[in-house]
Amino acid sequence: MDINYINSLLTKGKSVKTIRMELGISEKKFQKEIKEQGYKFSQKEKAYIRECQSHTEVLNVEPIKDIVTTTNHTTETTTLTTTQTTTIDYLTDNIDLIKQLLENYKRNTDTNNKNIVINLVSDKHLNPKPKSIRINEFVWRDWQEFTKDLTFSKSDLISQALKEFIENHK
Repeated sequence: MDINYINSLLTKGKSVKTIRMELGISEKKFQKEIKEQGYKFSQKEKAYIRECQSHTEVLNVEPIKDIVTTTNHTTETTTLTTTQTTTIDYLTDNIDLIKQLLENYKRNTDTNNKNIVINLVSDKHLNPKPKSIRINEFVWRDWQEFTKDLTFSKSDLISQALKEFIENHK
């Protein structure tokens, strides 16, 4: 049984059941042969992939082409190592966090920020509620003047100031 052929049928939108029926193989026999060849079905990739013990084993991944714009029926094969595939999956799973880190980095490296670095753990997933505190009026006026041209949020600046105060006076 040719795994590459089966995977090419899967990329064309055929189901495993349809492929089995076309090949005239029972479900149990199909699964047994797949397993004997060292493959398993990846729901994420919608293809059979080799069960890997080694992080350097090479996988052949055929990109899905846009049917509307593609008139050439040749397929291109991109070869990725398991490590590369794992890295791509990790980056995909953490894209929102990576974007947030980059935004924070860009904001922290802005030249208008007077060498201020905000080093806080994000609490957005906790849905934080507004907090009320009483501040000396003269300190508040100085704070307003100090922060008027900064690109940071006042919430982040106050949180960082409190964090640094706590760290300095433990």
